[in-house]
Amino acid sequence: MIKVLENFLSYGDDVYKLCKVIELYDIETFNKKFDLKQNWPGYRSENLRSCAPFLYIYLLELLKIKFELNLQKYKSIGMYTHLRLKEDKAKDWIHTDLGDTVIINLSPTNLSSGTHFYNESESLINTSFFNQSNAVYFESGVLHSAFGHHGSSIEDGRYTINIFMFTK
Repeated sequence: MIKVLENFLSYGDDVYKLCKVIELYDIETFNKKFDLKQNWPGYRSENLRSCAPFLYIYLLELLKIKFELNLQKYKSIGMYTHLRLKEDKAKDWIHTDLGDTVIINLSPTNLSSGTHFYNESESLINTSFFNQSNAVYFESGVLHSAFGHHGSSIEDGRYTINIFMFTK
């Protein structure tokens, strides 16, 4: 299932400005600092539960109310800000996530960017365009890929909050 909600963040521009001060790490630094073995393009924050706990709680409530999710079915929920720049385009690929996922668009609208969704033969089946404050939810196993990487910094790049929810 794929579900897009417009204006998921009522105060999207304010949340965007607040998130821009959160420290971001490249993949090598992130994995070393948090003793992990993840793989993704761009730059990511530590879990918002640690570095921005009030934002984490606010987003949990929005997930329950707006997507009508039963959060009790998840054993863990990780939330991260994520910046993809034009230079990251060649480093991205079609993939699945291990848990259910929500992507919240933080930076200003760019309709040349967003998330593509694919069927098992990697044929395009749906697209969620990058509108500021919109969010897209999709279940574990859905093939997807970011597209339209743009910008050269946090001021003009593709900045999102990525939420990964793992079932019990």
